[in-house]
Amino acid sequence: FALTSPLGEAIHALQTTLDNFEHDELLARPTVLGVHSLTDDRYELRISVRCSPGEQSAVRRSLRAALVNAVQRGELPAPPGGGPSVVVVNGNGSADMSAE
Repeated sequence: FALTSPLGEAIHALQTTLDNFEHDELLARPTVLGVHSLTDDRYELRISVRCSPGEQSAVRRSLRAALVNAVQRGELPAPPGGGPSVVVVNGNGSADMSAE
């Protein structure tokens, strides 16, 4: 998110998008964990997504598509100079992702 985007509004908008995200392999609702990183012009929010083992890639692709669609519908602001990026995929079936 652009550094000029209010943090509370960004978290709320992203969590709303995550609340509407559905996938058969989800084990729990995705959640926004908070600020992952900060640069001169943006901040990234970390998302936690728990899914069935071996399904991380499919869920990640589907979630990325949902985030792009939310940006295109104006529900999320367009990220400055980039899009959602994966931060860590854990072996226990959870994927931590960040969204700019």
